[in-house]
Amino acid sequence: MGRKIRFAAILAALCVIALGCSQANMHARNDMHAGKRALDDGDFVVAEELFSRAAQLEPSAAVYVFAATAAYNANDLQHAAGFIDAASKFKGNSDVYPRILAYKALIRFRQGRHAEAMDAINAFLAIGASYYPLRNAGIVRRMTAASPIDLVYLQALLEYDVRHYESDIVQWRSEGTGYFSYKWGTPTIRTLPEW
Repeated sequence: MGRKIRFAAILAALCVIALGCSQANMHARNDMHAGKRALDDGDFVVAEELFSRAAQLEPSAAVYVFAATAAYNANDLQHAAGFIDAASKFKGNSDVYPRILAYKALIRFRQGRHAEAMDAINAFLAIGASYYPLRNAGIVRRMTAASPIDLVYLQALLEYDVRHYESDIVQWRSEGTGYFSYKWGTPTIRTLPEW
C-alpha cells in the first residue's frame, strides 16, 4: 500500500510540473505571437515588452532576436544590443539566423562598432552566396562599402530579405512547398517555426 501511495504522489508531482511547464510554454507562445502582431503594427514598445516576457518564460534565439528587432525600432539601443547578444549565444542552425545577422549589423553600426557590423553583414551576405538567394545582396554590398551608410535604407533592404527568407521557411515547414522544398525536399514533419 505504501508503494502505491508513493507512486501516486510522484505521479501527481510530475503532472503538476508538466502542467506548469506547459502553461509557461503556452504563455510564452502567446506573448511571442502577440509581440509579432505588435511589431507588424508598428507598436514597438509593446512588442519589446511582450518578447521580453516571452524570453523570461522560454528563452530562444527567435524570441531574443524579435525582442532586439522591436527594441531597435523603438530606439532602445541598449536593450536591442543585449537582446541581440542573447540571441547570438544560441548555437546551431536557427531559422532566425539571417535576422540575427541583419539586426546585429544594424545595432553595431549605430553603436559605432563598424568592424563588428561589417562581420555581421559579410556573414549575412554569405547566406545569399551559399543557400538562399538574397534579392538585395548587391545593393547591401555596395552600400556598406561606401560611407556614410544610410541605416534607414539599409534596414529596409535587410528586413525585406529577412522577411522573404522567413516566409519561405514557414511555407516549407508548414506546407512542404516553395523554395526550400526544391532545395531540401519535403520536411519529414510539418510544423510551424517558433515565431
